[in-house]
Amino acid sequence: MKKNYFYLLFMALCTVCMFTACSSDDDDNNTDKPIVLNDIIGTYKGSLEVLGSSIDEQLTVEKVDDSKVRVVLKDFTFGQMPIGTISAECAAVKDDKGTSYDIYGTAVVTVAMFDNAELPVIVDGECDGKELDVTISINEAPVVGSLEVDFYGKK
Repeated sequence: MKKNYFYLLFMALCTVCMFTACSSDDDDNNTDKPIVLNDIIGTYKGSLEVLGSSIDEQLTVEKVDDSKVRVVLKDFTFGQMPIGTISAECAAVKDDKGTSYDIYGTAVVTVAMFDNAELPVIVDGECDGKELDVTISINEAPVVGSLEVDFYGKK
């Protein structure tokens, strides 16, 4: 009887040990972690797509306040045309899942090459703190009319 009792105790102990999880089984790469505004602040290196051409470039996202950021593209040049620095203050709103921010804003860029013409700019994109995907639309540009610049980069 005593042997059967120890045998059952041993089996119960083995069963408990078999169903115990290790910490290495935990998913540390959970991409659904809540994001805060400070997570998206920084410099993103990537490429600009302009009329089918790809240019290595970097964009900077700076914090303005708790709900706004500034997206900056320094010394932008398109072909032989120096456009200048594009700096747009944008609203930064968390998406429905809370894992990224939607970024939207407008600005005006002064282009010396076009007699200091002031051109309206629209910035629209998304950032999860690791990757930035933004479209910058420069409107009413002489010669080309409207110019769309797509940027994709990583921190």
